[in-house]
Amino acid sequence: MHCIISRKKGKIRSQEAYIDLILSRKLIRLFERARKAGVPFDLTIDQLRIFESKKFCEYNLARGIQVELTSEANRLNTRTYDRAHPEKGYVFENIIVCTKEINERKGNISVDELRVIDKTIKRKKMKK
Repeated sequence: MHCIISRKKGKIRSQEAYIDLILSRKLIRLFERARKAGVPFDLTIDQLRIFESKKFCEYNLARGIQVELTSEANRLNTRTYDRAHPEKGYVFENIIVCTKEINERKGNISVDELRVIDKTIKRKKMKK
């Protein structure tokens, strides 16, 4: 097992324990967001581990943009969990792993709405 040094107080922790700490904090934040937005929440730490194993932004697979699991929220390639359909909430089938930058740009529109926008832009480009 690999060990890493935690940033806080210089304590040495196993990599798995450190990842679990980050994921636990993320789970709590997602729960709070769902509660504030009044949308369903049904995620577990095990499901977040599945998301953690995804190394690329699902919106940018073709471009191969990697996502990072980090506690530094200000990094643009930080892994975030987007709701494909915002009204369906934080449930496993509705989550897409993406970068913070893409998630912020997408806002609260659904994946279906994104596809319509993408098709419209492509049609306009083809007409030129």
